[in-house]
Amino acid sequence: MTNSNKKPRAAVYLRKSTIDDRPGENRSFARQITDMEKIIPEFEVVYEFREEIGISASRFSDQERLEGDNGLAGLGFDYDVLIRKAKLANA
Repeated sequence: MTNSNKKPRAAVYLRKSTIDDRPGENRSFARQITDMEKIIPEFEVVYEFREEIGISASRFSDQERLEGDNGLAGLGFDYDVLIRKAKLANA
């Protein structure tokens, strides 16, 4: 018997898009979390992945996003949904 009230498991991926040497909470992360708060309550968040260094989002960039890769690797196994920049990627 399945529990229809059980929330899907999710992971959250946050990416720091610029190098910011200022102390304290990164504003890029805070903005992403604020956007995600609209949909996070629908899920049981079981993982959080943070790309701590500034990594370009350009398709011309050849920089690796190790935490982004880790987030995608667990999709469909450790959790059902990967939440990033307020967009969903379903398994």
